[in-house]
Amino acid sequence: MNIRSRIGISTLSLRKIPLEQSIDTAYEQGFRVFELVPHLYGGPEQLDLPMRKRLRDKLGCFDMVTVHTSGARLQDGRGANIASSDTSYRRESVEHYLEHIHLALDVGAKLSTFHVAHGDEKTSPEQVRAAHLEFARIALDQVKGIDLRMGYEYFDIELSKEIGKPQFGILFDIGHAALRSEGDLSAGILQLMREMFPSIVQFHAHGVHVSEPGNKQDHQPLQANNGIDYARVLHRIKEQNFQGPIIFEIMNSTEQVNLENTIYAREKFVEIWEEY
Repeated sequence: MNIRSRIGISTLSLRKIPLEQSIDTAYEQGFRVFELVPHLYGGPEQLDLPMRKRLRDKLGCFDMVTVHTSGARLQDGRGANIASSDTSYRRESVEHYLEHIHLALDVGAKLSTFHVAHGDEKTSPEQVRAAHLEFARIALDQVKGIDLRMGYEYFDIELSKEIGKPQFGILFDIGHAALRSEGDLSAGILQLMREMFPSIVQFHAHGVHVSEPGNKQDHQPLQANNGIDYARVLHRIKEQNFQGPIIFEIMNSTEQVNLENTIYAREKFVEIWEEY
């Protein structure tokens, strides 16, 4: 699979466009990877079986589809928290996350990725870690023998090692890695990548604009990016022979402008990749 066919767009960039129209638009604009964020459409519970069958048919034209829990909320409006100290709340959140996996399987996705939880004032870091480990094990049981990869969007390689299954890895957000870094942001990103490979199953990409006195804004178009040297980053990804998807999350403007900026970013990535 060449690099162009592994670069995708997230529905976060197209959030006010109806889902089926977003699918058509993404394909018409040359994207062959599509990231579905169910929260934008009321959550996976609102996408019933007939809708899932329609989505599977429409998404069949893509080389890869991913499902991502960004903004995940329970049906009562509370944000999902799989590390909550409230047993009932935690159970509902786990079930909600699992429904993302069921949706992924129903629509033919090859990846299902999850935001990590932060617990609450009653949970210790150890309890939050244990909750993430427990969910990963539950998720792996759900897809035993099924070709679906999963991962947390985080930078905790030790937890990934403890999970210990290649099927459940890391969604590495390049822009978020820049936010965690100081000085030479690209060097910080590359160091984190060195630690995370080969557990990385997917990348998120977007521009980071750094303004005085060091304020950083992520999810920017590449035209506004002055914080990340994407040539260095993409060269490292290519050196690692990474074969997974790279999804753009550019979402600082209107849907049409986000789309145009994502197309521009895709072409820049292809240009950089092919020059190396």
